[in-house]
Amino acid sequence: MSQTDAIMLLKKYVALISRKYPVQSAYLFGSFAKGSIHDGSDIDVCIVSPVFGKDYFGEEADLRRETLRVDTRIEPVAFNPADFDDKYNLLVHEVKTHGIQIL
Repeated sequence: MSQTDAIMLLKKYVALISRKYPVQSAYLFGSFAKGSIHDGSDIDVCIVSPVFGKDYFGEEADLRRETLRVDTRIEPVAFNPADFDDKYNLLVHEVKTHGIQIL
């Protein structure tokens, strides 16, 4: 799968979860964003929504369930906008530095 294919899958995934959550932004990150794709690569996606942050484990579990409808290689992480602005969060730094915004 190419980076372009991954982005197309994530656009479909984001459209699906947007029915449930007000998605503010979404980013492809990890190996697909960096171009270091290998056979076992998952498709990392960061979803930012103002409704996230009350129960990250439950929210990510729900986002994970929705991957079954698109592609099980999708690995979502959830952030609310305030946490996504945390300059000390290493995952946020990775997403903002190397990620590709898809929404």
